[in-house]
Amino acid sequence: MRSDRIGMIPPSSAPGGHTLGITLTAGTSITGTITGSVSAEEGVIFAKAKETVGASIAVSMTASVSYSDTWKVPSSWREGYLHAGADRKVMNWDVGHYGANCKWVISRKGVAKFPYHIPAFWHSKG
Repeated sequence: MRSDRIGMIPPSSAPGGHTLGITLTAGTSITGTITGSVSAEEGVIFAKAKETVGASIAVSMTASVSYSDTWKVPSSWREGYLHAGADRKVMNWDVGHYGANCKWVISRKGVAKFPYHIPAFWHSKG
């Protein structure tokens, strides 16, 4: 198993000596609805007629959190990049069975990539 990173947004870049910054905001919205009915008398046109109208009111709340990082590109670098994304574990997997002479025969194989730390910030040289 090995670790690597996956970018969630394009990196920011700048020449040496400049400061880079990235801010990520994660949010969740919760909406509640109140429903009911109201009646209105239509006495002007129809004697004693009532009309019932459905009404609803939606109340929404949003919670958010921001993650940010800044980094100064070393002045000796031509260009630097600041990245934001996730750390992830990478492992190879296979499925198979034992065949003749007790030898493992692979029928399927692939690579699994599991994000485990979000957000992650890192920098690289350009």
